[in-house]
Amino acid sequence: MCSVYSHKHTFRLSGTTLFIKMGLLLRLRDHLRIISFAFLFMLGGCANHSVLYVKHNKNDSYPYQAECISKKINKTNIADALSEHIVDVDKQGRFRPIKFSINCAPDPQLEGEQDNNIEELVENIVSNLKNKNFQELLIYIHGGLVTRQAGIESAVELTQAVLSEDSNIYPVSIVWRSGGWESYMDQLFSVRNGIVDKPLAIATSPFKLSSDLGRGIMDTPYAGGLEAHRLFLSLQNKLNDCTESHNGKETVICPEPHDFSALDKVGDVLGTARYFLMTPVRVGTAPFINGLGRSGYENMIRRTREAFLRDTDLSSDFEDHKGAVYQFFEALQKRINIQTHNIKITLIGHSMGTMLVNEIIRQFPELPYNNVVFMGAAVSIRDFQNAIAPHLSNEETFKFYNLSLLPVAETREMNDFLNAVPSGSLLEWIDDMLTSPPTLADRTIGKWVNVRDVMPSFPEKSRKNMTMRIFGTRVGQPQEHGQFNDINRCFWRESFWTAKDGPEWDEHFNNCSNYLKEIW
Repeated sequence: MCSVYSHKHTFRLSGTTLFIKMGLLLRLRDHLRIISFAFLFMLGGCANHSVLYVKHNKNDSYPYQAECISKKINKTNIADALSEHIVDVDKQGRFRPIKFSINCAPDPQLEGEQDNNIEELVENIVSNLKNKNFQELLIYIHGGLVTRQAGIESAVELTQAVLSEDSNIYPVSIVWRSGGWESYMDQLFSVRNGIVDKPLAIATSPFKLSSDLGRGIMDTPYAGGLEAHRLFLSLQNKLNDCTESHNGKETVICPEPHDFSALDKVGDVLGTARYFLMTPVRVGTAPFINGLGRSGYENMIRRTREAFLRDTDLSSDFEDHKGAVYQFFEALQKRINIQTHNIKITLIGHSMGTMLVNEIIRQFPELPYNNVVFMGAAVSIRDFQNAIAPHLSNEETFKFYNLSLLPVAETREMNDFLNAVPSGSLLEWIDDMLTSPPTLADRTIGKWVNVRDVMPSFPEKSRKNMTMRIFGTRVGQPQEHGQFNDINRCFWRESFWTAKDGPEWDEHFNNCSNYLKEIW
């Protein structure tokens, strides 16, 4: 079941069942069910979508089965989105053409499928760009902890929202496998030290599980100290330090000044009491996140890399090593340079999706990027400096936007489930529990407290094309890591990245809300 965040971002206790014939592993499965209840956050993402519902049946001839919820979206809209606006990537990094059936009562069922390869899909996209006079290609990549179903649903909604505007933007969503539960299961039963070796993984899975749990249990005092530290920092107004410029070399958009108190996070006395009273429980569940969560996160990183360059037999041709994302951008580069003129690309990545954005810019720097947007980026500052910052020094280059939560919101975020799992956003978890950054530059760039101290180290010529946007507490602004990519905030609009607190932001959010009411 899903437990709902505000503004649609939710997480689900998946109904996935692991069928294993070996008696030892059957017992292991039962233990895992119990354990999984304790680290709900790692079981995968889902979304409470208002436009359509997509069910995935793996063994069905048309595995994606869509049902309309909103009366203002029809089967033609959905079919168009599924066939021409989504790149579906499997867990091995391969392109998977979408086969779908759509049921929008009382209309008859509609069945269809995508082109069989990426070359044909890209050919259709570029033809649409040229023939329908689109001026901008918007490419969006979601983050971690998103199930296949939720990724497809969000992609269809984004397509409908963008195309319904009076704009010249053509949206494409890249959907990759990042569900927390499936990532950990893959790491437990398929992968060992970066190599797919199922016989070895299955044989050693009980030891791997006990090792993960043991590591988490041994780290309990440390995890408890981190939880206490986050609690302490959350009461410090210095977390919200934000100045409008750093030596005038880049743009910094700060939130309105705000003094925080213990009541600000939850809004009421009972909520505050629960926050403090559940602190020992959060310390108790930290080993599951610190142990099992670290392995699941490692596999999600693996999947971002497999989506770009796949691990195959070394004797294989390089073509076999190219992941779906690599193939997509390679085909795009060939066709945009030859067939189109004046097409610009806006590339948006959320959370772990920024890891893919990094690789895209590194491998295909010549594409006509207009904007590159990081939302709550999980990529490290060092990786950004190596992959993207050097390309920002040209006078005619693209603009880079780095969107962050207010640090106190980052620190205080409650990951649902009665406040029973460790506090802090996913970026807090990555920096403190899921990885061990050796330096500040190896921490995530999506946290303002990390990036504000290293910005002087960015090349001076690059900094003039950077905008750092830190969101505050104004109505409609993201307050949690999972809210950046909420359709209800129109995150694809430039005003989402640039509007200052006050009338500018209010205008963006009111326009967005009124627009979505019209189309849905």
